[in-house]
Amino acid sequence: MFSQNTGTAFSNSGMGLALGLQWKTSFGAFGREMGMDNNAMNQKEKPNYYALAAWILALATALFAISRWRWGRHLSMFFATLSLAALIGLFIDLKSQVKDASSGGSGGEGVNAFTDVKMELVFTAWYYGALVLLAATIWLAWKRGKAGG
Repeated sequence: MFSQNTGTAFSNSGMGLALGLQWKTSFGAFGREMGMDNNAMNQKEKPNYYALAAWILALATALFAISRWRWGRHLSMFFATLSLAALIGLFIDLKSQVKDASSGGSGGEGVNAFTDVKMELVFTAWYYGALVLLAATIWLAWKRGKAGG
């Protein structure tokens, strides 16, 4: 979610990032006054591979965590670690994209309209909750292994 001091300007979900779905805008009439067309602002983006990897790996983590397979705990811990790394990579990737866009760097079309606007990337509680749950999965799988389970 990109926000300004006055509120959220663009928003997208984790699945939207992973699949490259359109960013939702909340400019209303102000966007038209600034010369922005909602159709131009809502173009389909390419998928974010960090978000896609995090979703797939988190799903694999959940499947192996509930499996009764002998190596399920190890694979669950492995995939949770990779998913956690992908979420951290997503954080770094999106922060660098915002930095490039706000400095007029290698952003997409229409970025020049925002040269006087301070853009800020805000992650929701769902993002941080996913980080905590994946870290807890890693810790619990490790503790289960130490206990001989």
